[in-house]
Amino acid sequence: MAKMEYGWLKIRFGAQKYKKVIIALLCGFVLMALIYYGVRGMIPQMSVEEGSFSALFGALVGGFFSLAGSIGVAKMQQKSQREILKKNTIYKPLYDELMKNDDILRSKNPFPIEVWCDTNPRTIVESPSFAAWNRIQRDNRLLDVPESIQTQMNDLEETIERYLRLRRGVGTPVQKICYETLKAQGKENVLFTNIGDMVSDAVLNTDIDRALEYITEYNNKTKDDEKIAQEIYNACLETEDIRKIKELQKKWRDMQNGILDELAMRIKYISMKYEG
Repeated sequence: MAKMEYGWLKIRFGAQKYKKVIIALLCGFVLMALIYYGVRGMIPQMSVEEGSFSALFGALVGGFFSLAGSIGVAKMQQKSQREILKKNTIYKPLYDELMKNDDILRSKNPFPIEVWCDTNPRTIVESPSFAAWNRIQRDNRLLDVPESIQTQMNDLEETIERYLRLRRGVGTPVQKICYETLKAQGKENVLFTNIGDMVSDAVLNTDIDRALEYITEYNNKTKDDEKIAQEIYNACLETEDIRKIKELQKKWRDMQNGILDELAMRIKYISMKYEG
C-alpha cells in the first residue's frame, strides 16, 4: 500500500511538472475539434419563440457553473493551505533532520553507539537524533503524515534498534579475542578495562593504527606487537557481530535515503503546485 502511494505520488509529480504543456496540448486538441466539426453545426438553431426559454436555461446553467466554480476555488484554497502547512511543519523538519543524520553517518560518526530521541546533547562525537520525528509523533501532526512515510519510519526505527543492540554488545566478543590472543603471547597485562569497546570502534571504522595503539604498550611497540595487532584486527573483522553491524548500518542509510527521496519529492510537488 505504501509503495503504491509513493508510485502514485511520482505520477502526480510528473504530471504537475509538465502541467502547462499538457493543458496547452488539450486546449489545442479541443480547438482543432471545434474548428473541424464547425461551431454552428454543433449548436441547434432556435426560433424566436424559444428565446425566452433558452435565456432562462442559459442563466440557470451559468449560475450553476458559477457556484460550482466558486466552491471549487474555495476548496482548492483550503487544500493549498493544508498542503503548505504539512510541507512546513512535517516534511521539511523531518527532511532536515534525516539529512543531518546522513551527514553524521557518512563522515562524523559512521558507527554511533547512541541515537538520541530528543535534542542531541553536546558531546565530543556527534550522534544521530530523531527529535523532530518524535515531536511529530507526540502531537496531531501525526494524523497528517502519509502512510508511506509512517511505514518507512517505523521500519527504520526497528532497524536502528537492531543495530544498537549489536553495537552496544560487540565489545564483549572483541574483548575476548583481544584477551585470548594477547594472553597466548604473555601480554594480557597491557589491556584496558574497556578494550573491547575501543578496539571494536577502531575495527568498524577500518582504523588499524588506532587498534594497534589500544592493544600494545604505547611507548614500547615492537614488530611482534604489530603482528599481534594485525591478527586481532583480522579476527575481529571475521566475527558475526562486526559483519552484522556493518550490514545494518548500510541498511539504515539506504532506508533513510529512501525516505529522503520521497520527502524531497513531496516538498517539490507542493512548492510547484501551490506556491509556484
